[in-house]
Amino acid sequence: MTVDGQVKRHGHRLILVGTAERPPITLEPLQAGDRIQWDHSIRALKPMQDDEQYAYDFLSERVAREKGAVEVTITGPLKKAAGGYELAVRKVQASGGQPA
Repeated sequence: MTVDGQVKRHGHRLILVGTAERPPITLEPLQAGDRIQWDHSIRALKPMQDDEQYAYDFLSERVAREKGAVEVTITGPLKKAAGGYELAVRKVQASGGQPA
């Protein structure tokens, strides 16, 4: 799933701020088991790339630097959780398409 919006810190977690069209989404680091990209040559899930593995950390650092909400586009698998929705951050782009 790919979503646009503002990300801000809520305690120790990052939250994609809710809008009139969708509820807030808790952001989580991408785990190897969250990957859905398939490598047909080896018939297995593709391993995580460095930029995917650290996308959440880079976003967290950016939110800390900006000291407030940042406008981004986030791509990753979305899961329904007990308290709402969680998005595992696989890729982050700043507004305008630049890497965050």
